[in-house]
Amino acid sequence: MFLLEELLKQLHTTTTEGEEGRKVYCLIRGVESEEGERKLTDWLKANRCWVESHRGKFVAVPGDLARPFFGLSKKRFADLARQVSTIYHVGAWVNGILPYSRLRDTNVGGTIEALRLAGLAAHSRRHTADNNNSNDNNSNNEDRRVVALHYVSTAAVFNCYPGGEVMREDHPLADTPAAATMDGYSRSKWIADRLVLHAQQQTQQPQQAQQKSPFGDLSITIFRPGFISGHHKSGVGNQHDFDTRMFIGLKQMGMVPPTTNSDPISPNRANQKNSNDLISIRSHMMKMDMSPVDHVAGAIAAISNHAEFRGRSYHFMNPEGSLMVEAVLGAFVEFWYDRGESLREVDSYETWWQELQRVPASNPLYPLKAAFGKDHFPGREGRRCNCSNTIQALTRLGMPTYVSLDRDYIASLLRHLSSSFSS
Repeated sequence: MFLLEELLKQLHTTTTEGEEGRKVYCLIRGVESEEGERKLTDWLKANRCWVESHRGKFVAVPGDLARPFFGLSKKRFADLARQVSTIYHVGAWVNGILPYSRLRDTNVGGTIEALRLAGLAAHSRRHTADNNNSNDNNSNNEDRRVVALHYVSTAAVFNCYPGGEVMREDHPLADTPAAATMDGYSRSKWIADRLVLHAQQQTQQPQQAQQKSPFGDLSITIFRPGFISGHHKSGVGNQHDFDTRMFIGLKQMGMVPPTTNSDPISPNRANQKNSNDLISIRSHMMKMDMSPVDHVAGAIAAISNHAEFRGRSYHFMNPEGSLMVEAVLGAFVEFWYDRGESLREVDSYETWWQELQRVPASNPLYPLKAAFGKDHFPGREGRRCNCSNTIQALTRLGMPTYVSLDRDYIASLLRHLSSSFSS
């Protein structure tokens, strides 16, 4: 919703004379077009992204990522290709429990269909340009032929590579036997990312080779965010994002791993831990990458809107602004202690991890259990992603390269989620 909001805002600010009819087409599953547009409007409102000027600027396209041609007829698919010049492939089935075989059609098949749509759009655009401008030497003709595909992947694609390696934005995602050991979601995104990366490489070949490629007239950009968290001011975010599931799941469990915060902000933390305990606890803690959704959406929309930044890969982490996991958990416990509720802080991470393995399927942490190691909380230790392209682009655009987070930010997330908690 936040990326859609950014794209709608771009329509208002970049539309020129003769382009008033431009719209954002949104694939939405299981509903007819009119109902889909009502749902999109409701979702925008629920996420505080709605302004009345958005009305009429988007079109719901009933379809399904998991089906060939997105579940559309071949004619409708071809018509859609002729209507679009920029494609954002953001959809995925995010589930850390299901096997690859269950996620393949949506996450890999959907990406193949996005590439198909982009290739068909590029072919249609070139054919139209060639027919209309065969005698026109205007230098802008080539620009009008290019179709842009922006693929939103995930930093989880690097889970099969050695932990000490710095993951560059131009990482080749080389084949590795370790890919077979990835969880189903990460593996599906790794395969999909490799497909897009291969297509991206074809667009960067010499002109003669590009003309033989179905992707020769495409500009393909890949965005790989880490953990996306709620809005940096309102706390509003996706109910299925990692931090949301973590907070709701921890509250339902009624317990948290140990933290190193020595402030007695809850009864079970009032007794000081000895130095050996602190050393043991710290080995489980690391920096938790949290990138506010408004920052990521705004950055993707801005970078993708400038041709000079297209055709590359970008990582979205928040290393400078993120908090240690211990600080996040401390703020979580403090939030509930201030409201008269105490959460049990267990004596070791291993104890908490064992309890996590027993949570029921109704707990939001259930599908994410694989993300929690036996000896560490999910974070950034041992997995470093270089963000040079992102930092360079945002700096040139005059945008912040990171968002500084603190306990007040965690409290804003929790205030927004408070209605979702149950003991």
